[in-house]
Amino acid sequence: FICRDLSALFVFVYADLETRTERASSIAKYQGKSLADVKTILAERERDEVSMGRDLYGEEYDYRDSHHYHIVLNSGNLSVEEEVAIVRPFISS
Repeated sequence: FICRDLSALFVFVYADLETRTERASSIAKYQGKSLADVKTILAERERDEVSMGRDLYGEEYDYRDSHHYHIVLNSGNLSVEEEVAIVRPFISS
């Protein structure tokens, strides 16, 4: 846990690459690109983010590792309302 000393709730919200590709394809900056192109861009971005994290925090660091977070949510399986319902008890206490 890189930021253990912070008084914060760490929530990781993720979705599989297929779901992210489908969602991103409706964003203006991806308009006119094929789903395959968007998928490639997103996969490359993820690799770059892992690489940047390792440059900052060491070779073993991977932001996708669930042990860095208090809550891990798969947004591909949950609605926004369900996500809020899961997180709310942690911030309401």
